[in-house]
Order: sequence, then structure tokens, then C-alpha cells
Amino acid sequence: MSTGGGTEPVWAWSGKELFCRNGDEMWLVPIATEPTFIPGKPVLLFEGAFARDGVIACYDVASDDQRFVTIRTEEAESADRVHVVLNWLQELSGSSPDR
Repeated sequence: MSTGGGTEPVWAWSGKELFCRNGDEMWLVPIATEPTFIPGKPVLLFEGAFARDGVIACYDVASDDQRFVTIRTEEAESADRVHVVLNWLQELSGSSPDR
């Protein structure tokens, strides 16, 4: 992945980038495939205390390659349910629909 190491690789849906973890850091590596496989310079995306396995990715990338879903470690240890928030954008703008 890189000279600095990396685990839990996940391909971007576009096929042009590879995401990976290094400790608490999330990295993006641009990938060229023509004329041969050529990895670009890794870019640090963000850091955080997120659940990790070290081999199997404990996160996923949205189909637009712009968002991630993962679990924070503080919640991972005591999580026994998942909260799904619908219409969250409307709630932020203060125009929530009647429930």
C-alpha cells in the first residue's frame, strides 16, 4: 500500500482510488491503471478513534466516493442498537416534517 504501511484497503467505486487505514488515520491513494498500475502519493483524509480489525475493513465508502460509514470505538464497545435518522437535512434546517 505504502512505505508507511496500511491496512483494511477498500477500492473507491470509481476504481481510481484506494482507501486504507494506518492506525487511527484514513488515507486515500490515487491509482492510475494505464499504461500500468501506478499508485500515487497517499493523502491523509482524517483521523479518529474508529473500530478496526486490521485485515477486514470496518468501514465502507459510499457510491459517490465522498462519504464513509464506520463505527466510533467508544460506541463500538457498548453499542447494542443502531440509530437511523431520516430527513436529517430537514431537521438541521429547522423544517422537520410532522411525525
